[in-house]
Amino acid sequence: MGIYRIMAVDDNEDTLNVIKMTLEDSYYIMTISDPMDFYEMLKIYVPHLIILDVMMPKITGFQILDILQHREEYKKIPVVILSAKEQAREIRHGYRLGAKLYITKPFTAERLKRNIDLQLQKDPPNLNDDFKIENVMKPLQYSKSFQKGKVNLSGPNIDAKEWVEDKLRRTLDKARQLRPDHKNRGR
Repeated sequence: MGIYRIMAVDDNEDTLNVIKMTLEDSYYIMTISDPMDFYEMLKIYVPHLIILDVMMPKITGFQILDILQHREEYKKIPVVILSAKEQAREIRHGYRLGAKLYITKPFTAERLKRNIDLQLQKDPPNLNDDFKIENVMKPLQYSKSFQKGKVNLSGPNIDAKEWVEDKLRRTLDKARQLRPDHKNRGR
């Protein structure tokens, strides 16, 4: 059986770390700290569920949700709002835009995990796609956002940074094996 893919977008690194640590044992989780990187990452990593903060610079979670709902290929992806905006009108606005769940901050890791699990059980996404984590890691390693630490991917038995470092180490080892020995040059 496959593993569900989640994408979390929040400009607060601490919140993203809590989300990552809470979900990475059960799901693939891509965390994005700059909401402007969201659409670039969506092209290489199509999630089964998206977690969005509302108050972010440049583009809000509500704006992202509204755009997703108007794109046929993304409108069926369930969105969970995770926000400090707790007024009833804000919560209603999130649901009107298409959010499946609205969780207010501060939140507990247990509550987040339970709600994500229930959402995916209630309306399980199709896992019969040809997803391979390697197909995400290859383009991800060349992304400036990933290189700058604004995007991360982890999950059961994977950590994107470790994967890229290991691949680089293996590439360097191969290059060293192919390179003539510099000590014997010119003798």
